[in-house]
Amino acid sequence: MPVQPIPIYTIGYGNRSIEAFVALLQAHDIAFLLDVRSAPYSRHQPAFSKEPLAAALQQHGIRYLYLG
Repeated sequence: MPVQPIPIYTIGYGNRSIEAFVALLQAHDIAFLLDVRSAPYSRHQPAFSKEPLAAALQQHGIRYLYLG
């Protein structure tokens, strides 16, 4: 039985709020976010640092994994 390919999407957080970011993921039925940033921290937007981001996503049923 052939394996169905799983689509992979990319997203940046740029000038988005964490609420808008999560809403965008939800709008596209994203269930798992893989973080591939070399440094999973943001001085300018602390909500997108590894721990707060993982917590925000978890509250909405989205899994998070840092792979940097």
